[in-house]
Amino acid sequence: MLNPVGQTSSGFDNISQMLHSAASGVRSVSTSIKTVIHLANGWRQADAQWFLTNAFKPGKFQPTDVDVIATSFYPFYNSAATFSSLQQSLAWIASTYNKDVFVAETDFPVQACPNAISEPSIPTTEAGQITWMSRLRGVLSAVGGHAIGFSYWEPTWLQNADLGSHCGSALLFQSNGIARSSISIFGSSNVVTSSSSKTTLTTAKKSTTTGGGGACAVKYAQVCFCIVLE
Repeated sequence: MLNPVGQTSSGFDNISQMLHSAASGVRSVSTSIKTVIHLANGWRQADAQWFLTNAFKPGKFQPTDVDVIATSFYPFYNSAATFSSLQQSLAWIASTYNKDVFVAETDFPVQACPNAISEPSIPTTEAGQITWMSRLRGVLSAVGGHAIGFSYWEPTWLQNADLGSHCGSALLFQSNGIARSSISIFGSSNVVTSSSSKTTLTTAKKSTTTGGGGACAVKYAQVCFCIVLE
């Protein structure tokens, strides 16, 4: 965050002050806007604990400055990124700080992956994508009322299908712009998937409510699909 000023190697004073200033700026515009802090490797409780306990400082960044603590959760960067470790970490965050939690980034590959998959029983297929998201939803439900939901990132980046994973495509769309079957978990009837123009992938409407939670497709940079728990 804003290196080198925000580097934690020299301590947390600078980053704590910057986070507090950012939150204060948001609050000065509107007290109804939700503030979010996003942690990489949020599935690892030790990392979340290390960052949060150091970043929260008297007179600087405080738990009251943030409404939601978000995390990233990918299956291919570390074999220890399991559903059980994520649940343990999110439960700790929610109970320790009484904050809502949200998985802001997750995806799953549909092609062979040279990296070790953290949940090896899930196949790298479109059906596997559905299983990954369904089990993730179960983890969030188990965390309890503080779990908001998750966002699939990034579902439509056709020019970068592996999303940095070296695993082949992890998108929810094929290279020709046609949606994969796995998009059905979001209730995709209102998402344009015509193969006649790839630009349709940047046109997303609010989708129908499905199952026990709301599904949403939100236009932001590319396209973001999220499941919101109710």
